[in-house]
Amino acid sequence: MKINKLSNILVLTLFIVMFFITPNAIGGIKSKISDKVLNLEKLPQTYSFVVAGHTYGSPSPSMYPAASLIGSIPLLNSLNLDFMMLLGDVIQHQGAGNGLGELETQIFKKSLIDKLEFPVFNSPGNHDLGNPDLYEKYFGETYFHFQKSSELYIVLNTQLGTNFSYKPQIDFILNLIKLAAKDKKIKNVFIFHHQTIWAVDNYPINTINPWTNGPSSESNDYEKIILPELNLLAKEKDVYLLSGDIGITKYKLGKYPQSKFGAFFQKHNNITYIATGLSEDIEDSVVKVDVSSNGEVLFKLVSLSEVNLLNIEEYNLEYWKNKNKVDVPKKQSILNNIKEKIKFILLSYFSLFVLGAVLSLTLAFLYIIFLRHQLTKK
Repeated sequence: MKINKLSNILVLTLFIVMFFITPNAIGGIKSKISDKVLNLEKLPQTYSFVVAGHTYGSPSPSMYPAASLIGSIPLLNSLNLDFMMLLGDVIQHQGAGNGLGELETQIFKKSLIDKLEFPVFNSPGNHDLGNPDLYEKYFGETYFHFQKSSELYIVLNTQLGTNFSYKPQIDFILNLIKLAAKDKKIKNVFIFHHQTIWAVDNYPINTINPWTNGPSSESNDYEKIILPELNLLAKEKDVYLLSGDIGITKYKLGKYPQSKFGAFFQKHNNITYIATGLSEDIEDSVVKVDVSSNGEVLFKLVSLSEVNLLNIEEYNLEYWKNKNKVDVPKKQSILNNIKEKIKFILLSYFSLFVLGAVLSLTLAFLYIIFLRHQLTKK
């Protein structure tokens, strides 16, 4: 009888452990900021998530996330998502003193995160790490990874080390790339960053550099060390690089609407480059990612204001080159060139005339002085 009771207690205990502890310990990853667990089922399955960048929106004294995002909480909850990945700059005043950074983080959590029905993770940006200790208190580790179904997810901290030179993080990525290359079950590799560190020397992708929130012209160790390895990996696996340091270009205080650059999608050398960011504009959007049970990946822009957007693939280099250049009719352009040349010639001749006249008057003045000097002698 005692043995049966002990057996029952043991079975019950094991059930409790398996039910309450196992999903978090070996089958899930917990979001610290949202206090929710993402199931990391490794068996093939269909699931979805969304990606959003620069979610504090337009620079302002506001302590709240972008209005377009807060207003879309019911929409996001209706998408049947497994998780949300933020791409940095979620807390605008994290480095502010007098406790304002912590207050804004709490507002961010209560006004947005706590109202979402799925776990939320973040790849930190420069604004988020104004106070690194405070960031880790609410968000946890600044770089990490997880694997779900046939996908490997790598979340990076682009603020570590000058020009991405923090060796522990570099080794961390390189080891994961090697793991992905050897693991036949991994079909897709997603890498999340805040800065567009893949758009400096990486032609033609670096065409977008002037349009990002934090354009950079300095070469970095990501492009020198990590990108070559990713190019090799992309021959065997599908590789996706997603950044969130876009939204507003050349911000001007008091100007509305701001010049925006909210979505970018381009395939190059078998790698898919994606950038997304909010500017609190009518075209604000997040990127929805659907992953099928056989590892097929589909990207779709989800409007936060119910406007019609193009397919995300159409927001490519060609689209933004045409969007950001000054369109001048060809004939008008030729006419302007002729006008400029005529203006240049006239100014050149006028300058020579003025110079000649000044020189002539100077010589005449000197000659008069010379003559007076000769007459005085006589």
